Amino acid sequence: MGLLIQLLREDARMAMPPAPLWFDGRASIAQLFELFPISWQGDFRMVATSANRQPAAAAYLRKHGEATFGLTALLVLRIEAGAIVEIMNFAPALVHGFDLPPVLTD
Repeated sequence: MGLLIQLLREDARMAMPPAPLWFDGRASIAQLFELFPISWQGDFRMVATSANRQPAAAAYLRKHGEATFGLTALLVLRIEAGAIVEIMNFAPALVHGFDLPPVLTD
C-alpha cells in the first residue's frame, strides 16, 4: 500500500460519484486505505483501460470463498508530472459504455 500512496501528489483527491464522498490530500487517502485495506473483502485484479483520454483501471473483486472476479469499479486517474492528482472511482452501474466483462475467471 505504501507504494500506491507514494504515487499520490500531496494535494491528491479521491472521489466516488455519485456518492457525496471524497477524500482530499494524500494523508486522507492513506487513512482511508488504513481503515479499509484494499484486500479486506477479498482479492483484486485490475485491467488497464482508459476513459476520456486518461488512464483508468477496471477493478475486479473476488470475495473470500468465491471463484470468480466481479467488476466492482472503474478508477479513472488524472496524472500530472508523474504523480496521481485525482482518482475518480465509478461504480459498475455507471460504466456500461466501456464494454468491460462483468466477471473474470482465474
